[in-house]
Amino acid sequence: MNRDDVQAKYQIPSQLLVDYESWRAKQINGQLTPATYTAADIDLLRLMLNLQQIGFSSNEIEDFLSLNLRKQIPPAELIAMLTQHRQRRLAMIHRYERQIAGIDYLRFQFTENN
Repeated sequence: MNRDDVQAKYQIPSQLLVDYESWRAKQINGQLTPATYTAADIDLLRLMLNLQQIGFSSNEIEDFLSLNLRKQIPPAELIAMLTQHRQRRLAMIHRYERQIAGIDYLRFQFTENN
């Protein structure tokens, strides 16, 4: 399957394909990547899309994929990356919850005084 087919069939954003091709070239010591995508490529692209959708940066995605390819590592390292990302997101949510509570308090104060 060529690049256009992959993009159309799987709705992969163009920038994600560029990022994947760059990452893949690094994995094979800078050699040009083939013009076709295998089932394994599609699986990695889906993983990249998932990671992107949950807020991973391009560098974090590259790190995750590189760890994922080294099958000798325990999956605990991948789970640790996901856990760390989850904790950062929860901290952001809690910060926003405190801000919302402050907004609600101010709204209450202004409605009580008028």
